[in-house]
Amino acid sequence: MEKEGRREFNELDQDDRRAIVKREFLLDYTGKDITESGKYKTLESLSDVYNNARAELDAMTDKELNSEIISRDPKGGPKRIERCKARDWYEDEISLDKIGSWPKMRGLPIEATTGNFRDVAAYVAKYFNREGDKEFGKVPGELRKALERLRDNPDVLKFALKNTRTILYEGTEVRDTDYNRHAEKHGRSERCKIYDWTADNGNVKDLAAAMFTDRDKVRSYVGVPGGTQYEVKAD
Repeated sequence: MEKEGRREFNELDQDDRRAIVKREFLLDYTGKDITESGKYKTLESLSDVYNNARAELDAMTDKELNSEIISRDPKGGPKRIERCKARDWYEDEISLDKIGSWPKMRGLPIEATTGNFRDVAAYVAKYFNREGDKEFGKVPGELRKALERLRDNPDVLKFALKNTRTILYEGTEVRDTDYNRHAEKHGRSERCKIYDWTADNGNVKDLAAAMFTDRDKVRSYVGVPGGTQYEVKAD
């Protein structure tokens, strides 16, 4: 079924794929609520909320999706729309060690997020269970709670990994074009390493996958500059 769904996406025209990617941006807000908040105690209730949110987004026009993205994120929304429009999109499964996280994801210090998701997981794991230790605070409380909920509710994490997609850009986007150039301009020494891909959304879910599962890859919408050839590996 996963392969069939992937093929269906990859057979759509690019405008339809872009609309799905925009819905995934917005589903990320719902996903954070249903998978990280701990409010939904059963998979049935979680699934109902998620499916209702997806149905509402499916009914939106492209203009409405754009307005909702900007409403949710007035500062970053226009850039997300621009990135989406400038790329061709494919569904694939991508290795966690080929994806760089968003710099400073969820309040982590930059030194924690210069690597790939395996590296971020190794950093977080060092400080994850050190309550009372002066270094306990190196993992921000909100992120710690979200990870604890996913660790303690493996069915919820499994649901998220099955039903949501990580939105990926080429590895230089954000990590180099935004963070590294800004750091160089201001004389900072830290630099993000450049991998094949940069994750826009799904950072906590993918970090949890690296920490608490034996999963090697995550289901993703891969965005490449328009006209670039891309070969889907998972098929």
